[in-house]
Amino acid sequence: MSEHEKGFPGLSNGQTAASFCDESPGASTTPARRRTKCLTAVVCVLAVMLSTTTPVFASGTADPTSVVVDVLVARPVSLVMTVAGTALFVVSLPIAAASRSVPATTKTLVAGPARDLFARPVGDLDDWLCY
Repeated sequence: MSEHEKGFPGLSNGQTAASFCDESPGASTTPARRRTKCLTAVVCVLAVMLSTTTPVFASGTADPTSVVVDVLVARPVSLVMTVAGTALFVVSLPIAAASRSVPATTKTLVAGPARDLFARPVGDLDDWLCY
């Protein structure tokens, strides 16, 4: 028996992890008890597996038309706005720093268009240009 199997909780003396659900006649527990243990183990594993998964589409599926409009129009516009906003931010940085408005300027000129470009789900046009 390996060192890992010796310290496995729920195993009786001499029982290995591989024979936990074994229905061999030499086992020390009754068949009903073994079935209960196996069923409990399976339910616990399934509960852990199902509780840790997340749905792929939490908000539903996107309309195909909005996906096409997003990919062909909104994303390129957001890319142009991100590049132009970054250039404008660099030019206006001395003025923004003097007026202590760098965070607001960054959010408006760089972070908002970048969020629209990189973080917004494809086809979700509800929040486009809302910053």
